Amino acid sequence: MDERTPDSPCQGQEELLAKYNWEQSGDEYQFVSDQGDDVVTFDVGAVDDGNPAEGPVEVDWTAEEPVDVVVVQAGGGSDPEQVIQLDSATEGTVTTERGISFLAFCVVPPTPTETPTPTPTETPQGETVYWQVDFGPGATPPDPPDYAGDGRDLMAALGNSDDGVTNNPSLLRQDDPGELGDVTIVGRSFSFDDENAPTEVTVEYEVDEGAPERDLHLAVFVLPGPYDYSEVDQQELYASTSVTVEGGDRTELTLSIPQESTE
Repeated sequence: MDERTPDSPCQGQEELLAKYNWEQSGDEYQFVSDQGDDVVTFDVGAVDDGNPAEGPVEVDWTAEEPVDVVVVQAGGGSDPEQVIQLDSATEGTVTTERGISFLAFCVVPPTPTETPTPTPTETPQGETVYWQVDFGPGATPPDPPDYAGDGRDLMAALGNSDDGVTNNPSLLRQDDPGELGDVTIVGRSFSFDDENAPTEVTVEYEVDEGAPERDLHLAVFVLPGPYDYSEVDQQELYASTSVTVEGGDRTELTLSIPQESTE
């Protein structure tokens, strides 16, 4: 059911980019910014009955950012006359039979994409599985996962199949802008579905306003035994996922935790 209103013209996952009302400004009628950013320009081709006060019936628009949905209100009332679905367009034309009272421009933010999960490392039945979780910059973890040697900031956690989560975080380093310095990690730690016997791990974070676009990743490694820095090159990647973010984003990443073999 469409529940778009003049105050909330965008629905679901859509976010309002800009909304303009047709109003008198000085001695003339024009589109006036009402909500969102003033990033759209207009070229009015025709008005209703030749009377500007009645509103335009043909408008060309150009946006500084890609638009996914245009909501058109014409002829009064609260329900939109048209909801135009686009494919991330930066320009278009709106035509109506009655004068337009407002135009709203909505965008649909991209969703994080998860990289294919490698085949989990098999371990002998009953053998303790030691694991490490790393959250750091870049689309993929370094190989070998020597974050300190790479000069990368990160948050990490440790655990095993016998004791559950043993260190959370085991390391939290956020000193350098452009690495994790402009990322705020909610709770400054990972979230596990069960601290004593975890099967999933989640990291939730916010990116500071104005931060540049870049990639972040979450990775889980299987260790040969209890953590030993000298054995970093023996760690095996269990699973990883990544997301591209920019300033103002708030999202989360989730992965599975390796378990003891039941065979």
